[in-house]
Amino acid sequence: MSSTISYNGGNSRIKSQYVENNSTVFTKYYCGPYEEIQKGSITRKNYYIYAGGEIAAVYTEGASDAGMYYSIMTT
Repeated sequence: MSSTISYNGGNSRIKSQYVENNSTVFTKYYCGPYEEIQKGSITRKNYYIYAGGEIAAVYTEGASDAGMYYSIMTT
């Protein structure tokens, strides 16, 4: 498996693509707290929700396990 990662002018990751046997396995797009994953005909969207500078929750849609997932934060 090989991967390619693309960055914008601000040196932030914007896209990664994973390829196996000359065929794309999946592609991820990044934009701030948003991530989109395309695998075949399925598109999964993850929205990262921050509190206190840490990930507090992730809202996921476009997959069989879609929903809100919470992170346990410790101090």
